[in-house]
Amino acid sequence: DRFDKIIETCLILDIEKKITNEELFDIVAAQLAGRLNKEKTYLSKKLLEREEDTSTVLTENLAIPHLIIEGEGQFDILPVRCEEGILFSEENPAVQIVFVIAGTKDQRTFHLQSLAAIAQIVQDQNFAKKWLKAKNSERLRDVILLGERRRL
Repeated sequence: DRFDKIIETCLILDIEKKITNEELFDIVAAQLAGRLNKEKTYLSKKLLEREEDTSTVLTENLAIPHLIIEGEGQFDILPVRCEEGILFSEENPAVQIVFVIAGTKDQRTFHLQSLAAIAQIVQDQNFAKKWLKAKNSERLRDVILLGERRRL
């Protein structure tokens, strides 16, 4: 399905050191800028504003920053692993699993379908263990693609 196709071609970040969410958003914005035809500063600012508005941290170990961008026909997902943890807040100092979703308004339905797909995948009780043990970004991709979920 379309979600699998996006995951098969998306960038995946594997960050080795502890960072803040602001640092993460700068890295993510730099990676997505060319893929979404947007300026890095625009994406970074949108991610920060979204996080300040409402935290995208869902559990102590998982965050799904997602945003709507200007334009049409744009959509991307950028999974991130950070073994040392990303500091989102004092309450969430060590998030290791992040799925960044960015898309235009006309992609809203698929945006919601992607959120649902990610939710199904991460609910597997072994997901976090598999995610953290994966040897490289291609194995991280496999963890997502082989995760249990309903396909459309």
